This record gives sequence, structure tokens and C-alpha cells, in this order.
Amino acid sequence: MNFINKNKKELIMLVILTLFLPF
Repeated sequence: MNFINKNKKELIMLVILTLFLPF
């Protein structure tokens, strides 16, 4: 469960980075 939570956080961070990089 902890591993899934960490993975989810990393995924969210990746999405945020992908959204902010082009601008």
C-alpha cells in the first residue's frame, strides 16, 4: 500500500512537470 502511494505521488509530480514544462 505504501509503495502504491509513493508511486502515485511520483506520477502526479510527473504530470505536473509535463504540464508546466511547455509553458
